[in-house]
Amino acid sequence: MQNKSAVMEVMARQRGKLLGRVAMGALPFPVLMKIFGSQVWAEGLLVGITAGLLDQWIMLTGIRASQPYYVSPRKGLLRFKLFTLLRLISATGFIFLVIRQKDLTGGLIMGFLLIHIIFIMVLIMLTRRNDGVKKGE
Repeated sequence: MQNKSAVMEVMARQRGKLLGRVAMGALPFPVLMKIFGSQVWAEGLLVGITAGLLDQWIMLTGIRASQPYYVSPRKGLLRFKLFTLLRLISATGFIFLVIRQKDLTGGLIMGFLLIHIIFIMVLIMLTRRNDGVKKGE
């Protein structure tokens, strides 16, 4: 397993911390929205963030479950496809939730997108730190 990418190495080292960092990065948004904005938007953001974290958890679990099959990629791909199906089912449920909750729709979608944007930012920061790239280079 010497040809692992930087993202896979970060995920192997940061097992439980990765989603925790993403959640802590997203938590101030619904709190600030509740204090300075609307109650409905704060609730929508919180539910959207929760759905986004569930989606990220399914994806990361699928990646971790397929990592032992690095030597035989076909088995790993089949295992990952199972988690992709689970992620699709979860996304379908989220879409039905958005359709049903008419007042919370904007917050739900924004929270879901926010969690994915923060996830990408955290992953970039951790992989840059892992590769030895310093800020400004």
